[in-house]
Amino acid sequence: MRHAVQFLLPCLALVGCHHRMAPAGGPGVELLPIELRHITAQSADAPFALVLDDTPSGERFLRAPSLPVDPMAPWLPVLEGRLRATLEREQGVGLAAPQIGLSRRVVLVQRQDRADDPSQGPVELYLNASILARGQEVELGWEGCLSVPAGLGQVSCPTRLLIAYDLPGGPHHEEWVEGWTARIFRHEIDHLDGVLFHDYVQGTLMPEAEYRVMRAAESEQALPPQPDTGAQ
Repeated sequence: MRHAVQFLLPCLALVGCHHRMAPAGGPGVELLPIELRHITAQSADAPFALVLDDTPSGERFLRAPSLPVDPMAPWLPVLEGRLRATLEREQGVGLAAPQIGLSRRVVLVQRQDRADDPSQGPVELYLNASILARGQEVELGWEGCLSVPAGLGQVSCPTRLLIAYDLPGGPHHEEWVEGWTARIFRHEIDHLDGVLFHDYVQGTLMPEAEYRVMRAAESEQALPPQPDTGAQ
C-alpha cells in the first residue's frame, strides 16, 4: 500500500502546485481522474495508507498547499468513510486529506469541546477550513502527528481560534473554538497549508517510546499530567 501512495505523490503534487491558489467554487475545485481513482479505489470503510514525511516524496507532498473542494461533490461520502476508517485504525484525534495522499482542503476533527469526556467527542468532517483570527493567549502542549514518525514535541498554540469552513451539502460557517479543540483544528488546517507541527517545536522531537515512558512515570508519581492531544 505504501508503494501505491508514493506512486501518486508526484502526480498529485503537480496538481497542488499548479492550482494552489484556486478559490472555493473556482478553477481547481473539480478532482482530476487520478484523484478520484485514489478515493474510490476501495469501499467507503477501507482505510487509506498514510503519507509520511520520512521520505523525500512524502515530505514534498505534505509541504504542498491544498486545493479547495466542492461541498456538493458526490464522492465526499466515500472520502469521509475512508478518512474515518483511517483515523480509527490509527487512533488519532484529527486527520487531513494530504496525510492520505489527497492534496485537498478536507479534515476530520474530534470535537473535544462537545462532550463531557473529551475522548468521546464526536469526529466531524470540515471542508475548505481556514483560520480567520487567533486569540492572544497561548498554551504550551505536546503534539504528535500520524505523518511524522520521528516523535512528539511541545508546541505553543493560541487557546482560541476563529475558523471558517464548509460542511458537506453547502452550508458555510464561522465559529470560535477553544482549548484542545482549537489546537486540533490548527494542527489539521496547518496540514492544508503545507505546515507540519514540528515547524514550531523548539529543540528536537522526543521519540514516541520515550514519550510514553515519561507519561507513565507522571502517572505513577501522581504528578499532574501535561496536556496531550494525541497523534493527529
